[in-house]
Amino acid sequence: MSIEVKEYYTPMIKQYLEVKNTLLDAIVFYRLGDFYEMFFDDAKIASKELDLVLTGRNGGNNEKIPMCGVPFHAANNYIYKLTERGYKIAIVEQAGEVVSGKLVNREVTKIITPGSIMDEQIDEKSSNYIVSVYDDYEHLILVYCELSCGELKAQYVERSSISLKKAIMSLDPKEVIVNSDLNTEYLKMLQKLPNIVLSFEDNHELKKNYEYLIKNNQPYLKEALGQLINYLEYIEKTDITHFNELVIIPKDAYLKLDYASKQNLELTHSIHNKKALTLWQFLDEARSSMGSRKLKNWIEFPLVNKKEINLRLDMIEYLQFNFIMKDELKEYLNNIYDLERICTKIAYNTCNPKDLKRLSTTLKYAPMIIDIFSDFKPLAVLQKIDVCKDLNDLLKDIIVDEPPTSYKDGNVFVEGYNEELDNLRKLSSSGQKFILDLENRERERTGISSLKIGFNKVFGYYIEVRKSNIDKIKDEYGYIRKQTLAQAERFVTTELKEKEDEILHAKERSLELEKVLYLDLLEKIKVYLPKLYKLAEALSYIDAIYALSVISDNPNYHRPQFNDEHVIDIKNGFHPILDHLMDEKPYIANDLIMDQDDIIHLITGPNMGGKSTYMRQIALIAIMAQIGCFVPASEASLPIFDQIFTRIGANDDITSGQSTFMVEMNEANFALRNATENSLILFDEIGRGTSTYDGMSLACAMIEYISEHLKAKTLFSTHYHELTSLSEKYNNIHNYHVEVHEEDDEVTFLYKVLAGKADKSYGINVAKLADLPSELIMRAKVILNNLEQEKIELNSDNFEEIKEEKPTIKNEVITMLEDLNVDDLTPKQALMLLYDLKQKV
Repeated sequence: MSIEVKEYYTPMIKQYLEVKNTLLDAIVFYRLGDFYEMFFDDAKIASKELDLVLTGRNGGNNEKIPMCGVPFHAANNYIYKLTERGYKIAIVEQAGEVVSGKLVNREVTKIITPGSIMDEQIDEKSSNYIVSVYDDYEHLILVYCELSCGELKAQYVERSSISLKKAIMSLDPKEVIVNSDLNTEYLKMLQKLPNIVLSFEDNHELKKNYEYLIKNNQPYLKEALGQLINYLEYIEKTDITHFNELVIIPKDAYLKLDYASKQNLELTHSIHNKKALTLWQFLDEARSSMGSRKLKNWIEFPLVNKKEINLRLDMIEYLQFNFIMKDELKEYLNNIYDLERICTKIAYNTCNPKDLKRLSTTLKYAPMIIDIFSDFKPLAVLQKIDVCKDLNDLLKDIIVDEPPTSYKDGNVFVEGYNEELDNLRKLSSSGQKFILDLENRERERTGISSLKIGFNKVFGYYIEVRKSNIDKIKDEYGYIRKQTLAQAERFVTTELKEKEDEILHAKERSLELEKVLYLDLLEKIKVYLPKLYKLAEALSYIDAIYALSVISDNPNYHRPQFNDEHVIDIKNGFHPILDHLMDEKPYIANDLIMDQDDIIHLITGPNMGGKSTYMRQIALIAIMAQIGCFVPASEASLPIFDQIFTRIGANDDITSGQSTFMVEMNEANFALRNATENSLILFDEIGRGTSTYDGMSLACAMIEYISEHLKAKTLFSTHYHELTSLSEKYNNIHNYHVEVHEEDDEVTFLYKVLAGKADKSYGINVAKLADLPSELIMRAKVILNNLEQEKIELNSDNFEEIKEEKPTIKNEVITMLEDLNVDDLTPKQALMLLYDLKQKV
């Protein structure tokens, strides 16, 4: 709702409201002097979110308007905090010359949104996507970009809320752009997604100067791209000149992993424990942040093209064979900076001197990195990459070793870069020497050791003398009083004023010239941007390959093979992350062998036995293989999977109000409707969220459906032992179990997966390990014994009769003694136990 502009408001407040009422969805940072000020509700929100003092300003007629502000030089930190919390920020700056007595014109120079922020504080290893959703009534077209990298991509999605939700959540954007006519069902779904800002743009026309971005003439793709570009122009207040050509993600170009599967497998984000190691973090041995981002992208989009997969594997073997060159490659990569984001800063004129120094260093080592693969024939195209030698020569040794953060501070270029600049610096430097000499001379002349020469922008240079020494100032010194302070007097002399003009002019001219030289240099670099982006792509690719090669050096990792016979043959496979984390004992390796006609493995066994971990490791081995990495197994022959579906773990969906069971059914439904015979399905304990017979019936029907219709390779773990009889009916279903060693009512989990079904669940044994009260454990055993002998139903009238079979005190004492480990008892514990036994008797 717009804010009423009252007649008596001051001209400044009226000017503010003219801007604010056009930006109701943003917090306006309104420049006043050295501060960005916020007013009205914006001030209330900012003061609360940023812990600022809320003050007031007279708006006219003695009305006090809420107000708070932040220093403009520190604004980035505050802006970042607000965007992280989902707010948009509109920057309003002074426009035109300041004229005394007149209100300065102001205009919106930029709108910063959660999806467009390019500040240094954003995670350098992660992508900050902004996604535009366009409905062509045949598909939903998603066009998305990473502003800080120039990345621009598009994909087609089925027209359904579920498909759109999964696609959006897989990209994990901060902001989604839609037009106001988008289907209400889609809008409502998008509005419910957590941590996403929804923005609107109704102009779909793609301007001619952006048509170079799109070479594919697919219907409506231009409109979809136009929607994104027009929104970006609106918030950036400038042309978007740094995007790479739009890349369309083909429907079947990658192994499909829906959002739930990515979450269940913790590929790039941890579900439960934020500190838990994800697959990306485990594999990330990249030396540059753009290499880390590339690796993350590979994990989220594994390949299905066998030739491309083997190319990556061949590169890893090449580095393993040429291990000396691999060590050199590591050193070279250590000197590579985030070229993608440096290029974007150059395009936006926000590149600082430190960035240029990093660019220079990167260009110095880029040819050495490319040359490492000069003998690698399969990637001969790499040698055709332009390493921008001319630009490297231009930047070589022209930036000082320790450049300032801002070019406006001066001292960016080395001596010798520009003769006029050198002369101005010498003049300024000699002036500074004059000031120091004059200060020493005046101290000696007056005998005042505390005398000092200072400077401020109002008075220029001055001589400051404490009041306790004023009587030492004589008329013949020629001191002219300039300012009186509480503890000191400030003076000037004719000599000081004459030199001041010379010094200040030299310094100002030096800074102005250096600014011109710097901006001119940026313009020269911009010509190279297309080549630099291609070089960045090549360097990030090599860096990601290096990361995979480091992991692949593990002697227990081996190169995967791929077959067309739809066979899975994994020998001694293990979970890569758990094996890495286990210090005391080695992770137990397991095989998985499924021939062409072997479709479903039914896995039974107790909780904590390792069923879920075993299933996850199979998925991770498949994904690692298809990103082109060696896998944790002594041998691995795999089909190329087109999709992986997982239903592992119990999670509800708070945002949509869905229970664990409903989430489970939705994810199972998505798998059963989309899987093909080339897919991998991992279902863990399907049906546990409802009654025993309901759950068992659903699980049975799913297994039969997969067996008869989908034919997808499936691992199905269950506690419903009755389901193991399905192997007698279907030749493509086989029983497996996790091995448990039981002795004297004690169980040891062996974490070994073997053929055959489990004889029981060992649930009570697990409860005993959890140290539940012994009386409760014994009661559970009696109930279980009666149920297994079908003496009684849990809901029957005579359920309470089980109590009559409660063990006698004698049996209870015997059981306690049988469970006792005497060697673990302290003398005091032994006495207490004896006392307890006597009490029971």
